[in-house]
Amino acid sequence: MPISYSPQHRAILEGKLENLPKFNSRIVRIFLSSTFTDTELERNIILKELYPHFRSFCESLKLEFQLVFLCDKYGYDPVRTEIPRFDYMSMETIARNNGIDFGPISTLYKLDENNLDQGTGMYIPLKIPQILPDIESRNSEKKAEAERQWKALFMDVQKTLQQLANKKFSGEQALYYQKSVTEAEVRCAFVDKENQQNKDWCILFTRKLKNVNKFAEGHTEMTKYLDFDWFADGSKRQNLNKQKLLENLKKGAKAICPPENHFDYEIEALETGMDINHPEHRTYLDKFKIDFTETVKRLILKHAEGTRKAKSDFEKNPLLSEIVQHAHFCNNCLQHYFPRPDITKKIFDALKNFSNLVPIVVFGDSGSGKTSMMASIVHDIKAQFNLKAVCIYRFLGTTAATVQISTVLKSITAQLRDLYPIIKIPDQALEDFAWLCENFVNILEDISRNINHELVIILDSVDELSSSDGAHKFIWLPRTLPAKVRMILTVDRMDINNCLDTLTLSLNRKEHPSNFINVPAMPSDLGEKIIDNKLASSHRKLQSDQKNYLLKSFKSTGSPLYLKLALEDAMNWHSFTKLREMDLARSTFEMIERFLEKLEKKYGSILVKKALSYLVSAKFGLSEGELEDILSLDNDVLNELYQYWPPPDPNIVRIPPMAWSRVKHELTDQLVERLVDRTNVLSFLHKQFPEVIEKRYMSQKDILFKIEIHKVVSEYFEGTYGERELTNARGEKEKRGTGKEIVLFVQRDRGIQKLDRKVRAQPEVFSNGKFNLRKLNELPFHYIFSGNVEALIDNVLSNYDWLITKIRALSVQHVIEDFNEVLLFWGTKVLKDLTAEVRRIRDCLRLCKPALGIEQQDQKNILRSNNFAHEFLGRMNVLEQSSKGPIRRILERCRSECE
Repeated sequence: MPISYSPQHRAILEGKLENLPKFNSRIVRIFLSSTFTDTELERNIILKELYPHFRSFCESLKLEFQLVFLCDKYGYDPVRTEIPRFDYMSMETIARNNGIDFGPISTLYKLDENNLDQGTGMYIPLKIPQILPDIESRNSEKKAEAERQWKALFMDVQKTLQQLANKKFSGEQALYYQKSVTEAEVRCAFVDKENQQNKDWCILFTRKLKNVNKFAEGHTEMTKYLDFDWFADGSKRQNLNKQKLLENLKKGAKAICPPENHFDYEIEALETGMDINHPEHRTYLDKFKIDFTETVKRLILKHAEGTRKAKSDFEKNPLLSEIVQHAHFCNNCLQHYFPRPDITKKIFDALKNFSNLVPIVVFGDSGSGKTSMMASIVHDIKAQFNLKAVCIYRFLGTTAATVQISTVLKSITAQLRDLYPIIKIPDQALEDFAWLCENFVNILEDISRNINHELVIILDSVDELSSSDGAHKFIWLPRTLPAKVRMILTVDRMDINNCLDTLTLSLNRKEHPSNFINVPAMPSDLGEKIIDNKLASSHRKLQSDQKNYLLKSFKSTGSPLYLKLALEDAMNWHSFTKLREMDLARSTFEMIERFLEKLEKKYGSILVKKALSYLVSAKFGLSEGELEDILSLDNDVLNELYQYWPPPDPNIVRIPPMAWSRVKHELTDQLVERLVDRTNVLSFLHKQFPEVIEKRYMSQKDILFKIEIHKVVSEYFEGTYGERELTNARGEKEKRGTGKEIVLFVQRDRGIQKLDRKVRAQPEVFSNGKFNLRKLNELPFHYIFSGNVEALIDNVLSNYDWLITKIRALSVQHVIEDFNEVLLFWGTKVLKDLTAEVRRIRDCLRLCKPALGIEQQDQKNILRSNNFAHEFLGRMNVLEQSSKGPIRRILERCRSECE
């Protein structure tokens, strides 16, 4: 039934994009900052013992959360990536006046006049091969000599920079030239003034090894715990200056961190630093584990309580939640949009031509900017119609509810019902797609007769709809609209489903040519404005020949997406970068391919290939946790990541915590996060990325690879290797996964090992009573595309418990869609003699639908799904004798449920 809305929420229903509510956060991110070697024992405890424990707390929450380690080692000094021109010149003068050799710095750094962060350019370090070409030599002797020279140069540069900075600068300016990566992370987390609002969510652990300095020149293990300067001849010397910097950092962090979040430990140093078997050290580690566990749990529960209290009304309303997601997506598109007034004028002229009541079709090549243009239309619609127009819009394919035309039409009709109470539509009718198709025009006519404003419906990317229910035949689309109703569809010109051709015929393009609006290539003058704007906002410039080359390359495609990707490349061009070193791709497709090649070279070809393949193969995207779990089930990925060192625990293997995060960081501008099944999942912003990924990694010639991808994902959602409660050798209950076999290259002498991957359990209903919607939606899809007929029949299509759970969790229609997908993608070729039986079960579900529940949030309707056993028995009992198995299996369970 219609719902009453607050003024804010009603405005959103009418199409306004301002004052949007935010979704409550659902992910807890724990950020560990420490030097790697001297906190190895603590990190192993977190990864091995505590990580699985906390994951159950974090599954449905989102929180930006930092956790900081500080111990006895200050950490690595990186090469300074930028030296302001004024600083460089000042230090050069001091060096000259004081007889200090400035040669190492002038060898490594070169002025980049394209970088305008300080207004006049920055000195940046050259790449090592530019200074020492033999670093890439295949001659081992030349390569070794070049590596020795690089180490010597690096140390000279660090020493000279710090010496000159201390002479010229003071305070933060001097610290810039000597602070370690760890200090930079800690300051970014909560020490710097602009970040101190995060302090309540930070935990500070400081550990001191007493008398550690007396072992400094002894055992080589001490290099893990203390900072040393290393010299070209292999000798070392303890760096006491770093100890002072560390003490200052600890002092500053302690002053800001809340006392209840700060833990200070002091233990006696051994000759080898620390030993987990030493009684005092074991006691410390046990205490650290307790403190860590209790404090992190306290903060998670604090956030969970705040989230529970602040849970917005719109999140409780599935329809409003869906609209808010599209509104946020719309605003995100507007951030990257540059107006194209010539095209938008044609669209608004067509909208205002009320003598022509045929839907408007906007078409163009993939990447031409149609979606961003529709976002601008949504934004400007009220201004164009004297603030009175109502705009209903959906960016198809961006949410789970906009993949099937049946759910899209249901959602739009429900929105119309809530906006205009004059139309009376029972809930049950919303579930009947045939009824909606037949009556949609009548509903619009009723609304048109009773409103004094324009109603505009925008459906972006209709080619992104699933082909089920005749979506691409447009049987659902009104050919003529009522007087005050307008509709815009956008479609890809080269869509494989020939949507544009179908619309051309069904909407009679010959009679209504002004209703078909082409989005041509972006003109070069607008491209130049975008380039200038991006450079100005990034405090950069390009040399004239560089800018001309960029414009020429863009002009050959005219694609906004090409320009966006080319600009990302151009942001890395230095004033001294030669034209022959730029080499932009000739097409958007090739540009994306080169981007993927760079990722593969930087982070590993197998990791990148598999991670992106899993992401685009999922039905509705994957959450970060899901993707990390799935990658941890992939033996090829693990062997690439553990080429040179073994996993920290001999019984557990997972991808390292930062492996995917680094790849994701490179994809920041290409990925979007959206809410699916109450979970934040990742998917690509531009559909060209999935297209290139599928063609590059999962083309028809790589069909076996594609099948394997879906097989691994199905095993994950099936829970094959998920955690479960088991009894260990001591008779104690503990949670651990069912190990998966692997031969780790780095431990190949051990042969086949069955190692726990620490992946989530996948029950259909969680212990708190909530349904596992991710499994219910993803598992059938991956069974289909991995070709696992037996598992699909046994675990889904003829599994009474699965069917009844999915009906209760979602709806009968969601179960019917599973059957539709099976019949569409497999048909008789795969199902063979089971085809008729699968179709009969599907048809029976359609007939049963009125007797079963229709709203997932309505407890009374959910309970009506218990009618399923009686309904199925009554309709299908006569087919039991002829059943090949599926119908008989369901009937047997129905009969036992009815006894």
